[in-house]
Amino acid sequence: MKAGQHFDPNKTSTFMAEKTSVRTLLAMAAANQWPVQYMEITAAYLYESHDPKFPVYVRQHPRFDSSMKHAHRAGQLLGNLYGGRSAGHRYTSGLQKHLRLHGYLQCDSDPCLFTSVKANSRLLVTVSMDDFLVTASHQHLIDDLLATLQKKYTIKNLGFPTTYLGWQITRDAQGSIHVSQQQAIDTILQKHNMAECNPKTTPAPQKPNKATLNETAPVSPTLASHSRSILEDLSQQPTQANWHQLKWLLRYLKGTKAQTISYHASSPVCLQTYSDADYANAKSRKSLTGIFHTMGHSPIAWTSTPQDVVALSTCEAEYIAASHAAQQKIWLRRLLQDMQHPQKHPTPIFIDNESTIQIAENSAPTRRRKLIDVRHHHLQHHIQSANIATEHIPTVHNPADLFTEALGPIRFKELCQIIQPNGTRSPDPRAHPSSTSARTPQRPPGLTDRNSLHQMLKGAPVMDRKDRLSALQSVTRGT
Repeated sequence: MKAGQHFDPNKTSTFMAEKTSVRTLLAMAAANQWPVQYMEITAAYLYESHDPKFPVYVRQHPRFDSSMKHAHRAGQLLGNLYGGRSAGHRYTSGLQKHLRLHGYLQCDSDPCLFTSVKANSRLLVTVSMDDFLVTASHQHLIDDLLATLQKKYTIKNLGFPTTYLGWQITRDAQGSIHVSQQQAIDTILQKHNMAECNPKTTPAPQKPNKATLNETAPVSPTLASHSRSILEDLSQQPTQANWHQLKWLLRYLKGTKAQTISYHASSPVCLQTYSDADYANAKSRKSLTGIFHTMGHSPIAWTSTPQDVVALSTCEAEYIAASHAAQQKIWLRRLLQDMQHPQKHPTPIFIDNESTIQIAENSAPTRRRKLIDVRHHHLQHHIQSANIATEHIPTVHNPADLFTEALGPIRFKELCQIIQPNGTRSPDPRAHPSSTSARTPQRPPGLTDRNSLHQMLKGAPVMDRKDRLSALQSVTRGT
């Protein structure tokens, strides 16, 4: 809390870093060959105390007073306990104050990201509840952070983060970092009796099934980016067709659970963005936006979402998508600025529509431009300010197409290779010195046949309506 600021007992917020910030930190660590360390505070909430201006009372346990003379009395709670309404906020405020007091800067782009710059040395740390993911240009900076936290808290130094936020993280002998979510996928498959199902090579059948899109699975942009969001939109009142699509998606997860996002050593720390739109949903008539961001040619953020308004043309739909991409790109530039790695040149947004690029780069009034809401024209402002540059990319090479429609196996595989050109399988078991474990890579089986839906469902387990709803919720939550 700032000086003079009163504590509000109704606040319940706590630290939870953006997953994009965590991916960016890992990409930065791999690119610069920095060490990565995982720390955890033991019983984090218990280190704070209650403000006496906002007292909290608790009843005594019936057996606390054997005579039962004071059973009607209550005691004032002095410490911070788990389960309290404002317990998380008290812990967050105390940690924030402690880090600031010792010279760590809280970033504006993500309040859960702290930095420290000393001479030519840098430290980055993301905070998620009581978990700290730390990287630095020199090991002594990490040791200094550990010593700072130990002045107030009991800290577990867990070394290299083999597991973090449900992700499995490994580092190979070259220093590249690989992130997967195999355990979460196995849990979903086991829960819904699909562990022995036959895998699929795409997350959805190749047909024009255009429904609402949402953000994809927490780790891999190829993990059901389009299908998962469709199921999320339809999970309230699922039909038999939706259930068939869910089982296809689970089979795809079975075949790709060993895939990883790889952040390669010595890769350039530069941003690139790909934007695409699928015009006119058959039901709502709203277009679908797909956006894909990379740093050092590896994924750090992606979005698949319906547009707020009904576009009047393909060009307008692409322009709205590019506008949303620009909003996210500006935030990513601020994030890298806070990480002490500013982008010195305009960062490109690749668009596969020439008319959209002409409107974005030309501020002269035109008939098409007049039909677009003024809120989307901030794209032109950032182009003129040299923060963003638009570039054309052929549709066949635009990976954002993955986030707007269901693709066939050949096209889907081609775009996945663009996203991760060096392959996305689990890394070699020869671990990096800072890593304590590594998995043996296994190439998951895949099907290339185009069997009918009836053949796809043959042998699938039978579930009642309650089980189907549970399975839909497991996938759409992105466990």
